[in-house]
Amino acid sequence: MLCLLDFDSAAPPEQAWRRRLNSHANILKEFSVTFMEAIKMIFISREGGNKNYASVLAPGQHEGLGKSGDQGISSWGWNLSGQHSTYHALFPRAWTIYDGEPDPELKVSCRQISPFIPHNYRDSSLPAAVFVYTLVNTGKERAKVSLLFTWANSIGRISHLSGDHVNEPFICFLPLYGCCRTAKGNPPVTFAIAACETQNVSVTVLPCFGLSEGSCITAKDMWGTMVQDGQFDRENFNSGPSMPSSPGETPCAAVSASAWVEPHGKCTVAFALAWSSPKVKFSKGSSYHRRYTKYYGTSERAAQNLVHDALTNYKRWEEEIEKWQSPILKDDRLPEWYKFTLFNELYFLVAGGTVWIGTYHY
Repeated sequence: MLCLLDFDSAAPPEQAWRRRLNSHANILKEFSVTFMEAIKMIFISREGGNKNYASVLAPGQHEGLGKSGDQGISSWGWNLSGQHSTYHALFPRAWTIYDGEPDPELKVSCRQISPFIPHNYRDSSLPAAVFVYTLVNTGKERAKVSLLFTWANSIGRISHLSGDHVNEPFICFLPLYGCCRTAKGNPPVTFAIAACETQNVSVTVLPCFGLSEGSCITAKDMWGTMVQDGQFDRENFNSGPSMPSSPGETPCAAVSASAWVEPHGKCTVAFALAWSSPKVKFSKGSSYHRRYTKYYGTSERAAQNLVHDALTNYKRWEEEIEKWQSPILKDDRLPEWYKFTLFNELYFLVAGGTVWIGTYHY
């Protein structure tokens, strides 16, 4: 399977730490992201219309699955077993390989990239991540594949219920489309999710949907649209900012990227996530601007510029990461366990013990 993905960094290095996707052993619970915040999905239709697949790209079943009349995420298709899919980690990159799930004739690699690069403090301080999907069609028919990235307007816990959240679609400098959302709180946070449109990749958005029955567009409605059409209405880009959410509502947004993959062909689709929270405040009262504001400013619009630059620069980031890691990974004097542990332990430093700040506070 991995030999089919051996191009454009789609296959993980053999030294990466690995586990089967449906295995829950050794998962770092303190760093997990909840289903409420980020969910990715795939919708596949084969030419001729005889084969169709749709699933959330996560194994197992949602706890509310099967509830009669549910309009939330349990109404989606949780059809992935994870038995034939694997997760590979070599920080600051990771790979999730879907080996014929949910479509037996489609191999999917999702490569996750964080810009953590030695001696490059500018890019390492950026609050952004890129998700690059490589699709390999091993079947005899063309396949239309739609990938979906959703994000709840939340900074964790129950912040999504606080009200006054606003979602807004945007089109950036490149053919890059996404949704920008502002989370209420102190300090304020703006998220941006986006995908890059290419000659073969079409991007559409759903700026706002909800998880409850009272929502104008529910999660169940969103799922139904993707199953039927594989995309959203392009007029959604003209919808402007949403009305501020009411307390108790959970506003979400989605970005879809669709492409035709020829028989025995390959295709790449890239998404990015960025977040702008310009101030960090410590318990004793000191406040600082985060380091990225030196380059992007403190405006809410910084999130759009961050997500744009992430999709523009991720290939260069990977080149620098590979140049840094390659001498260690190829050093035969070092045991294999030491190589992946050396890099993966940096995750604790970045996620649990580091705040990138400027040189001033107020």
